[in-house]
Amino acid sequence: VVKDNSNGSVIGKFSSDNQGKFSFVLERGKNYSISFESEGYLFQSENVNLPKEMIYSSIEKNIVLQQIVMGSKIILKNLFFDFNKAKIRKESFVELDKLYNLLKENPSMKIELAGYTDNKGNKKQNLKLSQDRAKSVLNYIVKKGINKKRITSKGYGAEQPVAANDTDEGRQLNRRVEMKIISK
Repeated sequence: VVKDNSNGSVIGKFSSDNQGKFSFVLERGKNYSISFESEGYLFQSENVNLPKEMIYSSIEKNIVLQQIVMGSKIILKNLFFDFNKAKIRKESFVELDKLYNLLKENPSMKIELAGYTDNKGNKKQNLKLSQDRAKSVLNYIVKKGINKKRITSKGYGAEQPVAANDTDEGRQLNRRVEMKIISK
């Protein structure tokens, strides 16, 4: 499912061919959420921000979906915060609504929301920021109607990086919120 992150509108729904491949064309100058979904599996999203320049480009991604079982986790990749802030930007609503729907469709599922930062700045402030960001996601989901007892949130600061912190790209990957299934 491809959605425009600026307004949440569905651009298209695509099914894979018999070899599991997708192919589609997107308009330049927009920010998209591409969500890969299959029944019984956790969704996996990618953020694609296409510049306005009129150049041909092709993106190839190999996606592996995880079954909905205890211990499975995903990174909420279309989740956006301003620098050093915990307020969720509106472009994040597409991703958060996917999480809400997952919880709504699986009423016994309990999850942990884990916030992380890069290693820049004060360790204590990073821990608080990661906690605040995870809590912001929890608050959004609860406000939509999911029982708070099903969700825990915790900040881990710069612990458990998924990339090296010596490049901008690596630091960006480390600034994340993950969702982990605690019980199904």
